[in-house]
Amino acid sequence: MGKDIFEAVSDAVEKTGLKWDKLCGVTTDGAPAMTGERKGMASMVCAKVKESGEEVEEGLQLELIEMQCDDSLKSQHQLLSLPDFYRSLDNTKFPQMRRHAKRMMCLFGSTYICEQAFSLLNQNKGRLRARMTDGHLCEVLRVSTTKLSPDMSAILQSKAQHHGSH
Repeated sequence: MGKDIFEAVSDAVEKTGLKWDKLCGVTTDGAPAMTGERKGMASMVCAKVKESGEEVEEGLQLELIEMQCDDSLKSQHQLLSLPDFYRSLDNTKFPQMRRHAKRMMCLFGSTYICEQAFSLLNQNKGRLRARMTDGHLCEVLRVSTTKLSPDMSAILQSKAQHHGSH
C-alpha cells in the first residue's frame, strides 16, 4: 500500500516538474502504510530525496560550519529554546540558517491549523446540514477559527430598546 501511494506521489512530482530536493516536509495520518520504517510512503520519499543527489546549499553549509565553531552559540543553544535560539542569530551573519529555521518551524503549526479547519468543516457540514452553501460554510469556518471573542455586554447595550413596547 505504501509503495502504491509513493508511486502516485512520485508520478505527480515528475509530471509537474517539481524537484525532490526542494521538498521540505511530509505530513501523514500516521497509518502504517504511510509511516512504515522500510515500506512506508514517508520513508520512500526520504530515500528519494536523499538519492536526488543535490546537497545543501553551499552558503547554508558555511553558516552551519561557522555556527559549530562558535562556542558562544553552542552555549546559547543549550540555554534557549530552539525557536528563541534561531531568532537570536544575527541576520547579517546567518541569513540562510534563519530562513531555513523559519521554514522548518512553520511546517508543524500550519499542518495543525489545516487539520483543525478540516475537522471544523466536517463538524459543520454533516449529514444534517448538507444543504449549507459554500459561502455560508466559509462564514461559519471564519467564526469557528477566529481567536476573537465578542464583547456581548457592549453589543447588547447598543441594541437596547430606549422606550417600552406598546
